[in-house]
Amino acid sequence: MSQPIETLLQNACDHLQQGNIADATALLQQLLAHHPACAPGLQMLGMVHAMQGDMRGAARLLRQACVVAPDNGTLRLHLARIEWEIGLPAQAAASYEQAIASGCASPDIRIDCAVALQALKQYPAALLQCDAALAQDPDHARAWSTRANLLHQQNRMEEALASHARAIALAPDAKAWSAQAATLDAIGSLGEALACHDKALEFDPANAAAWTHRGATLAKMRRHGEALACHMRATELDPSLACAWSNMGAALCRLERGDEALAAHDKAISLQPASAALWLQRGAALMVLKRSGEALASFNAAVRLDPASAHAWYHRALVLCTEYRLEEALESLEEAITLDAAHALAPILLSEVLRLLERDAQALTLLEQTLETRPDHHLLRFTVGLNQLAKENFTDGWRNFQSYRRLEESDAPRHVHLPPWSGVEALQGKRLLVYAEQGHGDVIQFCRYLPRVAALGCEVIFEVQPSLKRLLSTMGGCLVAARGEPLPVCDYVIPLMALPLALDATAQDIPRQLRYLHTRKRPTGFERNPGAGLRVGIACSGNPALHTNPLRSAPLACFEPLQQHCSLVLLQNTVASADAAYLAGNPDIRHPTAGYTDFADTADLIATLDLVISVDTSIAHLAGALGKPVWILLPRLADWRWFKGRDDSPWYPSARLFRQRREGDWSGVFGLVEEELRRLSMRAGRLRQGAA
Repeated sequence: MSQPIETLLQNACDHLQQGNIADATALLQQLLAHHPACAPGLQMLGMVHAMQGDMRGAARLLRQACVVAPDNGTLRLHLARIEWEIGLPAQAAASYEQAIASGCASPDIRIDCAVALQALKQYPAALLQCDAALAQDPDHARAWSTRANLLHQQNRMEEALASHARAIALAPDAKAWSAQAATLDAIGSLGEALACHDKALEFDPANAAAWTHRGATLAKMRRHGEALACHMRATELDPSLACAWSNMGAALCRLERGDEALAAHDKAISLQPASAALWLQRGAALMVLKRSGEALASFNAAVRLDPASAHAWYHRALVLCTEYRLEEALESLEEAITLDAAHALAPILLSEVLRLLERDAQALTLLEQTLETRPDHHLLRFTVGLNQLAKENFTDGWRNFQSYRRLEESDAPRHVHLPPWSGVEALQGKRLLVYAEQGHGDVIQFCRYLPRVAALGCEVIFEVQPSLKRLLSTMGGCLVAARGEPLPVCDYVIPLMALPLALDATAQDIPRQLRYLHTRKRPTGFERNPGAGLRVGIACSGNPALHTNPLRSAPLACFEPLQQHCSLVLLQNTVASADAAYLAGNPDIRHPTAGYTDFADTADLIATLDLVISVDTSIAHLAGALGKPVWILLPRLADWRWFKGRDDSPWYPSARLFRQRREGDWSGVFGLVEEELRRLSMRAGRLRQGAA
């Protein structure tokens, strides 16, 4: 390098050290005007631009310097750091890799490179950099922490936890504990995750992000009040933390504080209006509030902001399904699956859309193909099982159905200290404990398999919900005990919904007794008067806790036209607020079951009736098990157990099925029911006249 160039560079450097940026800039521009290929001059002027906040100008000058001096690792390193700062991870990763290849390969630089590769989802390449850093320095805490995060993102959770533990042992700070909490949260070890969040907050009690992450774990534990307190604390510590406001909105929504929830989501979006994730959260809250039009607008905003987000397309499809815009939902779901072939929820929803479009075979094929790629996805396997059962494929259906016990919302297995009975173990002379699971209707429907088990030569103990004990004791052939009561010593245990699998049950050998449950007395006040007309029991809704309840429930007012043909008796013990208001204004509908807590009492009442008309709820199963004529009103996308294309049921010989022709349209169903009830009433009237 000639003396004048060195002198100009030194003078520029002196000006920078004295804070004379303008003079330094002038000298460097003078130098480059005469020597445009001077790499040190380009580099220094680039750093001057960076000092003045012009990062893009700095990157441009440093790239020019790299063209002149391609093997200068330090130059590449400076460029990489600026590219990362201005949000160019792909360019930064490439520059880091070139810097490393040129000799700048310290553990810190390798981890910076790994972080850039991580942002690009190039996880194997990022892991290689972490491992190389650890080969240089086995005690590099940041390398272990970054490695743990990369393993987490590849779903290698056990390895991730081991790396987290190593990072914490080397540098037990708030960031390390929070990272381990995130992995534990992801695998469902929520208690351990919560303990890690607490450790993080011990190190940094003013860490707003740690507080909101703690709240997210508490939400998964359904401790929504505590979760809300955490998110509120986070927003107090850092009012600009958008994710804390969004998480607060989710907690408020779960606590049914809808207006406050929406205000929190709006605050989050005001802080980060370009965040697709925040628009997604807002849309989810609006769906809970049943404001589907506004929810769709939020999901559309998420799609516009991040058209590569499979989650955004999936949630858009969810709203479109609720509005029965099925073709549009189909397009959104296909886009979601194209963007993320591993998105298991999108194929599940797509299968429902295909079923609504009368494309059942295609729906089942889609689910089975997706399951081949995601064999450990329990909800997907459970959904495959339901669809197989609906096609009367009990062999595969019951096996896949068992995955429901692995779902988050399922109850924990009971009596795990006992060896399970799988159907293979000999039962002759043994005592088998069968415990009830799922809803009351499921227990009433599937207890029919208990005599088949007893026929294998064992004593059967049937543990049920207390409200079912008296009713199910009429079945005979087993000892019925209520949950919480002392049980005799048993040899094996099996949950009720596993019995069909253990017994190799098929759709052709469903036990079809006309009546397998019985009543013991008739309630006073319901003796039939001579010459009285038809007396019909009704049920319009089921368990409000079930997500399917709105689809299968019908407004009580829909039953009003039936009153001209019979007297109505409401059989469910509780009603929704809208139905309660209608009932208060229609005293001709009797409601003797208000406050009933025992199904045996309801069964005794059903015995006094001529007919039961019920939506798909436990009352329908109870009437069928008692052999009482029952008309079951089904949504268009009915539960698997009613199969398809038939108006009778192999489960209940006394049942007749009435199905919606269009999703959500109860008017057509009740039109058919009223016509059939009119005919039945006329026949009953003629019989009474003949008897007289």
